[in-house]
Order: sequence, then C-alpha cells, then structure tokens
Amino acid sequence: MCPVRGARRTYCGQRRRARHRKIRHTVPLPASAPFRLRVAAPRRDPPVKFLSLNAHSWCEADQPAKIMDTARLIVSEAVDVVALQEANQLQGGVPWRSEYFCGPSALAVGADNYAQALAAACAHLGEPYHCYWAEAHQGFGKYDEGVGVLVRRRVQPRPSARARAVVLADYAYEDVRRRVALAVPVEGWGWVLSGHFSWWASEGQQLFAREWQAVEEFAKEHAGERICVLGDFNNPTTVEGEGYSLVRGLGWLDARDGAREVAGHDTIPGRIVGWEQAQGGARIDYALVNHPVPVRSYRVVLDGVGSPVVSDHYGVLVEIEAQEKGTEEQ
Repeated sequence: MCPVRGARRTYCGQRRRARHRKIRHTVPLPASAPFRLRVAAPRRDPPVKFLSLNAHSWCEADQPAKIMDTARLIVSEAVDVVALQEANQLQGGVPWRSEYFCGPSALAVGADNYAQALAAACAHLGEPYHCYWAEAHQGFGKYDEGVGVLVRRRVQPRPSARARAVVLADYAYEDVRRRVALAVPVEGWGWVLSGHFSWWASEGQQLFAREWQAVEEFAKEHAGERICVLGDFNNPTTVEGEGYSLVRGLGWLDARDGAREVAGHDTIPGRIVGWEQAQGGARIDYALVNHPVPVRSYRVVLDGVGSPVVSDHYGVLVEIEAQEKGTEEQ
C-alpha cells in the first residue's frame, strides 16, 4: 500500500470523527427537556428483621425438635437478628466451640449450648449466623443460663469484636438476681441488646429499675446511634407505674405501637415459672427502640398459630426500616 494513500485515509477518518464530535456537542437541548439535579436525600436501607425469644432451653421436652422448629421459622422468615434469653448449657458438659461461635463468654462453651445449637441448625438449613452468647447466672442448680444474639452472615459477613456483656445487676454467679444483657453491633442498623430482666420488685427490693439504669448508661455511651432492646422484661403492659411505664417515660418506643401491621398481643399464655399467679395471658416480651423508626410489622410467633410453640414464652418478630443519608436523583 502507498504510504501517502494510507496517511490520507487516516487523516480523513480523523476529520470525520472530529466533525461528529463537534456536531454532537453543539446540538441544543429542546426547551422542554427535563432538568435532573442530584441532591442529597435519604436512602432507605433494606428493612431489618428482629426476633426475640425466651427459649426456656433444656427445660422443655423434645428440645432438639423445638430447636429445629425455631430454626425453620428463622430461616423461612429471613430473620436478620435473633435475641435469645434463657439460652442455657449444662454445667460441666462436653466443651465444644463451633465455627459459628463468636464470644464474648468467659466460660467454656458446651456442645449443648442452646444459642450455638440454634445457629448450627440454621446453618444446616442453609442460612449461617454468627453466634454470640454471655452467661448470666446459674439456673436451676445445674445450668449456665445466659443471653444470646444471632446475626445473619448475609447482613454482617464478619463477626464483631465489639460485642460485650452489659452487667445489669452484679451478684454472685449462683444468685438468680445476677443479670446481664448482651450488646452486639449490627451493620446497617446500630446496636442490639438482648436482655432478661427481673420483676419490678421482689420482697420489697427494687429490681427492674436498677437493672434498666445500666441500659440507660449504655444508651448515653452510644448517643446518636440506633439501639433496639429485645427480650423478656418480666413487666406487663397492664400494670401502671412499674417497668413498662418507666421505660416509656424515659423515651423508649414500643415497636408494636407504631407498626403498620400487627398480629398478636400476649407473649406468655398464662401461668409459667415465675408467673404462677397469672390469671391469663400477658405481654412481657418487647422490642424497644431509642429513636423513631418506621416499623413495617410486629407479629407474635411460635405461639401455635402459624408456627409451633417451642417455649413457655412466644416469640416477637419485628420488621423495622433503617434509613441513612445518601444521594438519589430527584
């Protein structure tokens, strides 16, 4: 090929491309063309599903089957965070720490640890969870009774090193009055606390108010962050001037009150251990938040209506929308 002809062909191609670029840049927009401006606006993260359950573990008949029933509900409902109370293990049992366990317990974790067993059951069904557990006190003379939190790995791929036990009432380990809550940070939400609280008072001694003070101190430490406290409060909504009135008066919001969809009320059926004088069902398990958030739904589950009973408590399933700052086209 003649080098001059080749150069001319290249030169002509360059002129054509330049002419096209010029035309494209000089074509005026129609007067009616919409003007789109990117401005800062709220961006809604996917809603977060929380389940709270006082498991009454290893005090229930057919506990392995009930663990699987609970795991099936968790996986089928795509629950993101599970808060457990009375999550027990037998003292002196076979020690075993699974790949799902993340702490922060100071004890050797047993192969029968309820929280760990539930996480393993969920993984068996195809949904792995990080498992956190902390001991509270000796239960029934033979158990390490504690509180647990499971966090779905899809929500939080890596376990958190900041999970910690919050001591609510510091007594000897053998004293049932010793209480702890388990605080775990959750990506896209904030903090989750799983707590098993005492009655308002016993034998003339104030219990619940002192325990809740530890929650208030935690909230001050994490001011500005979202906190959801889930658990067995042992204080019914129907009694004025006690635990439920106290937390509402301090500004905590009951997720049930603002939910767009509500199903169920009572979380215990009647007389159970600790509530032998109950004349009927009561609501003593709650999901409380420290900031206003849109609540899609609040449901009582594992109550024999749509899902099997697995404990002397029913479960509370709450779906809450999280909202963070971001940019969207307006």
